[in-house]
Amino acid sequence: MNEDPRNDHSPNPDPGDQRTGDPLSGGAGGPQSAQQLPPAGWYADPHPQGTGQRFWDGARWTHQTRPDPAAAPAPAQPPYGQDQSPYDPYGQGRPPYGGYAPQPGGCPRPQQGDYQNPWRSQAGFGYPTGRVTADGVRLGGWGARFVALLIDGVLMTVLQVVVLQVFFGDITDAMLRWEQDVMSAVSSGSTNYPSSPADPVYGVTAQWYVYGVLALLLGFAYFTLLMRFRGASLGQQAMGLRVVPAEHGRGPVALPWSTSLLRNGVWYAATLVGFVPVTLISPLGPLFQTVDIIYGLANGKRQTLHDRFARTQVISTRP
Repeated sequence: MNEDPRNDHSPNPDPGDQRTGDPLSGGAGGPQSAQQLPPAGWYADPHPQGTGQRFWDGARWTHQTRPDPAAAPAPAQPPYGQDQSPYDPYGQGRPPYGGYAPQPGGCPRPQQGDYQNPWRSQAGFGYPTGRVTADGVRLGGWGARFVALLIDGVLMTVLQVVVLQVFFGDITDAMLRWEQDVMSAVSSGSTNYPSSPADPVYGVTAQWYVYGVLALLLGFAYFTLLMRFRGASLGQQAMGLRVVPAEHGRGPVALPWSTSLLRNGVWYAATLVGFVPVTLISPLGPLFQTVDIIYGLANGKRQTLHDRFARTQVISTRP
């Protein structure tokens, strides 16, 4: 309801007013007397500019007005893109997709193996440059992968030092004594000194190898769990990298358990071989890891050997 200030001083309705619906009008039967005033209610607005209804309180017109509820509502507008002209009431003959007809031939499709810029010059679509997966996702660069490895190495070193200080204090003491022995031998020009703190002379040989295996297990768990649930280590996430199944750069973020275990297991198995205290065996681990990296640098899909075993690739998540 609205307050209409136009009728603050409006005169009483003309007793002879023949307006249809006027409560003071007698209609065809003539004017009503004061004793025959109509009951309070909504009636057609008698104001010359009135278009709706005005409230009659039983004695006089009030300032309250409202639209006529009997008036026909405005027709509902059709949804955007589905408007229909009078000459086409059912939308027949109009192009689909909101009035835009598809171009003849559709969008050009890239040819197999051509992933450099297949659409940029033809239809103006952006497409990742450089080496990409089969579904068009850019591979991670070696620079980013190297920095990610450094970040992960720092994190793992901090974790290993904490474990060493808390659980293997004797090894820490043995390392300090070994460093002193090496410095003394070098200063005196001698080369006769123990090769490592694991030498039996320091009495921590067993603890040394237990700690070494534990450090490997921590590293293996770190990479395996993060790739299983996040698809990347913390260093890789920081550098915008992710490990995915080969040629499926748009696949799920998480890797399957089998893939994550195999990928990291191959690398850490080689590390474990290098930890074996046998002269003919221990060099094989670092040798395999060196070949592993060189193989990745040499092939176009940027897959290391442990990537090939697990059928994975490293992609970039950055545009």
